[in-house]
Order: sequence, then C-alpha cells, then structure tokens
Amino acid sequence: SELLDEINRARAMAAPLSLGDLTDWAAHLGSKVSKSSRWRAAIVAGTPEGLVEALGVIEDTLSTRPVASGELIVGPQKGWCISHDASRARIGFLFPGQGSQQLNMGRVLVERYAWARELVEWADRCVAQAGGPQLSELIFREADRASGPQEIEAWEQELANTEIAQPAITLISLLYARYLQHLGLKPVAVAGHSLGELTAFHLAGAFDKAALLELVTLRGQAMAAKPHRPGAMVSLNCSFAEAEQLLKEGSGYAVMANINSPSQIVISGEEQAVLEIIAIAESRGITSKRLAISNAFHSHTKLHFKK
Repeated sequence: SELLDEINRARAMAAPLSLGDLTDWAAHLGSKVSKSSRWRAAIVAGTPEGLVEALGVIEDTLSTRPVASGELIVGPQKGWCISHDASRARIGFLFPGQGSQQLNMGRVLVERYAWARELVEWADRCVAQAGGPQLSELIFREADRASGPQEIEAWEQELANTEIAQPAITLISLLYARYLQHLGLKPVAVAGHSLGELTAFHLAGAFDKAALLELVTLRGQAMAAKPHRPGAMVSLNCSFAEAEQLLKEGSGYAVMANINSPSQIVISGEEQAVLEIIAIAESRGITSKRLAISNAFHSHTKLHFKK
C-alpha cells in the first residue's frame, strides 16, 4: 500500500514535468529509497509521458496481483520492474553493433566529465596509430552550425562508413561502460551484437582497451572493402516467426541476420530483396528501420567482392 501511495504521488508530479526535470526527479525519488524498503519499483523512461504511462502500468499490476517474497516482476518491454524482498541483483551489459552509430553519441559524458574527455583524446591517438581516423572530429559535430540538412546528412553518411563506425561505436561503448562503473554498477555477464562482442571480450578481461581499439580499427578497415553488390540491412519490430514468414514471401536473397530480442529481428541481403521485405512488413503494420551500414553484414552478400 505504501508503494502504491508513492506511485500515485509520482504520477501527479510527473505529468507537468519538462524533459529537463526528469533527471532531478529521478535523483529525488532515488534519495527516498532505503535498504529497509521491502517493495520497490524501478522505471526507465525518456519522457514525462513515458513515465506516467509506466507508473500507470505498475499501479495496475500491483492492484491486480500479489508479489511474492523474493519475486522480481519485469515489464513486457523491460522498461519497469517491481520487486518484493529481492536481495540479489544480477546485471548484464549488452553492447551494440554496427548501425547503432549517431552523431554526437556520448557527448553528454564528454562535456560533463574530465575522465571522458581524456578517454576520447587517448582513443584518438590509439586509433591514429592503427591508421584510423580522428574519431572525435567525426562523432562530435556542431549540428546547430551546419549549413543545412544536407550537411548533417553528409556527416551521418561519413560516420556510417565501416572503417569509421566500428572504432567510433566501440569508443562510445567504452565511455558508457566506464560511466556505469563510476556509478558502482558491475556486470555479472557481458555480451554484444556482432561488433559489440569485442567490447564484451575486453570487459571480460580478454585484452586491454588499447588492443580493443587497435582490433576494431583494423577490423573496420578490412570490412570496409566494397563488395560488388553492397546490399542492405533492416531492423523489424516483429517476432522471429513473423520475420520467417516475410522472408518466405519475399523474392531475392535475404536472410535472418540478428535476433536482437523476441520483438526485434534484423534482416540482411540484396538491396532489392530487403526493400521488398520492408514494403511487405509495412503493409502489415510492422514498423521497420533501414540500418545505416555500408554492407549487408551477416549474409553471403557481404562476400561478393569485386576482383
């Protein structure tokens, strides 16, 4: 009942919040949690509207079912959880692969923390020694000073180049892993999607961060070789079975590349075949996002190089 009361108060406070207020509100709520609290709820929300929605779902859940001692209930989309006397917290880190790059990713850390700036400066030197680009100049751009949308699009395309994207994504993964360590969060397991596996190996102790950056720089250069037919990749918000059906109905060469989650599948293959699958998916209300990649990774299309 006390947790339900807290949730009701939080819902009343959350509705009028601005986006910038969320961090302060999270810090305030976190300061009220004590080790003696037997029932707890945690939420990941990027907007006040998302916070209000999640609080409503938690309220409905607590009102309709008991939470057993030691139980941890995780929301369907993993944006919230409820626990009752849960004493063991097990955290895993999952690192992203190519296609996850964005302009100014990690900038909030670099602008706020000296250690983050030092890590970026060190990474620039490390990548340069392996024959790579100056990452900081390609990741961190003054978007408000761009001449227009075309210049921003050109920056995004440049960052998507394999030889740039791979060390850039790895650097940002290192930044956030370090940030989480500063917060006292230590994973019991680490994993990664494709490229992200290398960062996971580093955190597991397989090699140091200098070897990691050298490896991903050389890997990006090797994989940047231009195939005769570069192909395409698309992320689909659907189940594995739905993706299988889409592949059966499409023509041309396309395959299941990644199973990111029970509700997100990545398809890779010849460009025309992938575009056809996108059209079929959208006609059925399945949302899709074409990945910003240079080649159709995790498929045979990637192997068809010009001689």
